[in-house]
Amino acid sequence: MIRLKLLYLFTILIYISTSRYPVTVNAQKNQETAEVKAEIPFRTSINLYGWTSPDSIIQVTGDRIFAQISSDQTGYFNFQKLAISDEAKEICLTTIDSERRTGFPLCISVPESNDITEIGPVILSPTLSISKNIIWQGDERVYASGKTIPNQNMQISFFEVSPSNLSQKIFLSLTRIISPIALARELPYLTTTSDRKGQYSFNLPTDKAISFRLFTKTYYQDNPSPKSQTVSYSIGSYMEYFLRYVLLWLIFAFIILITLGGIYIYDRKTGNIRKFFIEFTEMKLKPFAIRLDLRFRRILYNVRQTKISNRK
Repeated sequence: MIRLKLLYLFTILIYISTSRYPVTVNAQKNQETAEVKAEIPFRTSINLYGWTSPDSIIQVTGDRIFAQISSDQTGYFNFQKLAISDEAKEICLTTIDSERRTGFPLCISVPESNDITEIGPVILSPTLSISKNIIWQGDERVYASGKTIPNQNMQISFFEVSPSNLSQKIFLSLTRIISPIALARELPYLTTTSDRKGQYSFNLPTDKAISFRLFTKTYYQDNPSPKSQTVSYSIGSYMEYFLRYVLLWLIFAFIILITLGGIYIYDRKTGNIRKFFIEFTEMKLKPFAIRLDLRFRRILYNVRQTKISNRK
């Protein structure tokens, strides 16, 4: 055990021997603690601030760079004296909202100057998710939601995707026959506004059995944010729903009706089924009912006798 601790301490000393950024490492041997100070090399540092959704986690990553802070209730965040390593050419910021949804990363080039530089305001992308995984045509309860900077205008972009299954291809062909201009690859932009907590939501179109891709953007002081993560969803057609859920029950009910009808016709011709039930009732059910009644009466009698004896 002592050898392992010494090896661990020796490895740390080798790693930090070329470092220059202040770090404190505690190594312990025989209940004695030694404090080792070292420096990790960095070229410069920056002050980085901006806006995202309230109470979110903002992570900065890059070559030998990692930092993490939380935004306040207004969505504001500020990295003070963020160390930039010699190898770093760019840094990427990612927001994770209070519901663990991740925004689209924003990557920016780091300054070449060795002086402390201030960068901002940086506007991070909204987060986005869909309320259901399985969506059927005509379902008006499906919606998308996310978080962004509070009280800001938002742009919603929809794109139709090529049909991915047979039912969607059939629906698309019928739609083109009925109305050749009914389908468009890119739909008009929609708009909405985030509330004071940065939350936003909107209903999804489900009138056509096709697939969609969508993403959102936030406009902060008329400046657009990066787009959110692109979310895709597919809408099952009425025919697919019928084949998957309704038809199976109809076939099951039809089989039961056919079976009952065959039994009825057979009994009308032979009378064997009624004879079987009469014999079963007389020889099995009635004796079982009598034995059960006698057992129940015996239990009641024993309970009464127990009460009488207890009173005495």
